[in-house]
Amino acid sequence: MPHRLVAASVAFSAAFFAASDAARAHPHVFVDSRSTVVVEDGKITAIRHEWRFDEIFSAFFIQDFDTDADGAFSAEEIAQLEINAFSNLKDFGYFTRVMVGDDVIPLVDYESFSARIDDGAIYYDFTVLLTEPVAADGDSLAIGVYDESYYVDMAYEKTDPIRFSGDDNGCAYEMKKDPANPIYFGMVVPTVAVVTCNPTS
Repeated sequence: MPHRLVAASVAFSAAFFAASDAARAHPHVFVDSRSTVVVEDGKITAIRHEWRFDEIFSAFFIQDFDTDADGAFSAEEIAQLEINAFSNLKDFGYFTRVMVGDDVIPLVDYESFSARIDDGAIYYDFTVLLTEPVAADGDSLAIGVYDESYYVDMAYEKTDPIRFSGDDNGCAYEMKKDPANPIYFGMVVPTVAVVTCNPTS
């Protein structure tokens, strides 16, 4: 089997592996994430992600997708990476969870996927789209980026993990643990960004 199919299967079929053998479900891939919340008229319409993969995992992807070995991804190489190692993330909600209270907001699709190599690491850049604009005018809207099986360890960047673009209307965020929605058989408490727009004084 080509290396890229093995790598994609290992990284992005985490739920399957975790269900079949829990001992293998501890993190095997590490990703640092930064999210830009897109706001229109005080409502969230989309979330742009930048993911940085760990160097070990990146090395496999560079070997298999940088086919001309020039240290950069061409448009054709990015297209192959998207087809073979990104598009199936739809089955896992793009590792993105948007919640208003106890309600999970569906993500309809993604757009503007790109990938690059920088200092030995692979970066993904893409936007996930909400089914409809969501108001964040209280303290109940939370955005989490994680793999529920914990096969992939998603961690927010320590500096500027959340940014805003568009008509943000004074949006703000606070990073919090989410003990109400643990992952990995209830053993890991994820961190989420609690977002508020149009905050009242």
